[in-house]
Amino acid sequence: MNNKTWKIFVLLLKHVAEQKKITQVQIAEKCKMHQPAIARIFALIFCPSLHIFLKICNAVEINFLFEDKQNQTELNILFEKAIITKFAYEIFESENGYTPNSDEEREQLEDIEKEIKKNCKIMNNFS
Repeated sequence: MNNKTWKIFVLLLKHVAEQKKITQVQIAEKCKMHQPAIARIFALIFCPSLHIFLKICNAVEINFLFEDKQNQTELNILFEKAIITKFAYEIFESENGYTPNSDEEREQLEDIEKEIKKNCKIMNNFS
């Protein structure tokens, strides 16, 4: 898994936990970990092992499913595009400490979005 791919998965977990109002403390307790470790993972500072990632998935009550891309609706495609853009911004900010402002930084953001899309296609090919 490359540097951006794990961040996409972690941001998805973080987003779902926030939507469900599951705290980092609750996740840490369910995973038998310390809250600062969860915080470092969610801040994209530390890349979790697959074992830890799956423990966090379980704590957040997420099942990962593979879906045939041909069955996607327009709503799914729009949602996917919005999430990709949101994640690209968060990855850029985690790597640079600020939001993109210049044309060059926006190009970097577009490159991140392309890499996310490429990784999503690769993941879909495994199903």
